[in-house]
Amino acid sequence: MYPTEASLEGFSTEELIIIHSIRILLGDIPTTIIEELPAGSDCANISMEGSVYQMENKGWPRKVVVSGVEVVNALDPFVDNYEYLVFSGTNALVSGISVMYDTFRFSDRQILDSFDYGTNSVLAAQCSLTAAQITSPLINLAAAVVLIQGEYQAYAEEAVRMQDGDSLIDTTAKLEYLQTELQNLRNQLQSALRAKLVCASYNLPVIRVE
Repeated sequence: MYPTEASLEGFSTEELIIIHSIRILLGDIPTTIIEELPAGSDCANISMEGSVYQMENKGWPRKVVVSGVEVVNALDPFVDNYEYLVFSGTNALVSGISVMYDTFRFSDRQILDSFDYGTNSVLAAQCSLTAAQITSPLINLAAAVVLIQGEYQAYAEEAVRMQDGDSLIDTTAKLEYLQTELQNLRNQLQSALRAKLVCASYNLPVIRVE
């Protein structure tokens, strides 16, 4: 099997738990996809003189087979921007390629970075809770806000709504969905922070109801 992002990054068990928790919060559970191109395929997914394969979706490979041989070296091919598999040399894919990969909304590294940013910038800098009072559920919510806000900002730069004769070009539906999702997460975070601050002021425990 192709090395996982977690193994290459050296994520700890604790970090993997954080990633999994935030994925559940966002409903971002990876889906496995298989793409196959036989030898001689004339495909736009292969470029750079047969040395680069572009996956149809953002993701990370689980298994890569070239010329009937499974590839297990993360340096050849290496994953570029969760979109491209870059092989050494030219015509590396002349005999075709089979790729099984996990597609997702956010990568493991993106999620973990958002967790760190949520702790240091969203919570520690914007509320009066001490480090000991900032619990994992709060940080997970803050991380989710960071992720969706970034996605919203990126999509806002591309979304358009215009009339072309009798045709209406409208790509703003996703933007509206992201705006609603972002606001819901912000509301959840603010509600959780208020509850935590009230309990902290009275030195009361926060009781979680599953």
